[in-house]
Amino acid sequence: MKLNVVIGMSDGLTVPFALAAGLSGALQPNSTVVTIGLAGTIAGAVIMALGGYLTNKKEQAGNSNMADIYRQLDLSEAVEDVEKENEDWAQQTMQAELPPPDPAASALVIGLSYILGGLVPLAPFVFMNDPLPVSAVITLTTIFIFSYFKSRITGQQPWLGALQGTLTAALAAGAAFAVAYLFR
Repeated sequence: MKLNVVIGMSDGLTVPFALAAGLSGALQPNSTVVTIGLAGTIAGAVIMALGGYLTNKKEQAGNSNMADIYRQLDLSEAVEDVEKENEDWAQQTMQAELPPPDPAASALVIGLSYILGGLVPLAPFVFMNDPLPVSAVITLTTIFIFSYFKSRITGQQPWLGALQGTLTAALAAGAAFAVAYLFR
């Protein structure tokens, strides 16, 4: 579940931040930034949650479906391999005392984490007159931290992952701001 939190939060920070920056570049009032930002955050959370649900559902069904397909093709050796893989996975899961991922729980965690992440860049727009610089500092700092932990969980080099995540978000927000400013 930790990975679901980090995935949801990381994306929830980045996309609404870029959207808020773009709307700021178009010189929209803060209330418009917050309204559109919240709508985008909810839409993103639904998309991420459904993606998480479908991914976990697919993983649950994947190996058993392959065994059925191999059985129909009379590939008994392949069926044995898939069934052994299922047994090994089940034993590893039991030894680690981890239940198999629940698709609905994963979806809920990812969606709520995305929403929580989306509130970070939008909060300054509720409370300040010139919120973009504060939003940028808070959001990029938070993205750095979450990208660091995301990299550790996924086995990447943590500092490199943190820098890449932060740079990606900064570039996305900068591009959104520039385009909106130029075409306002």
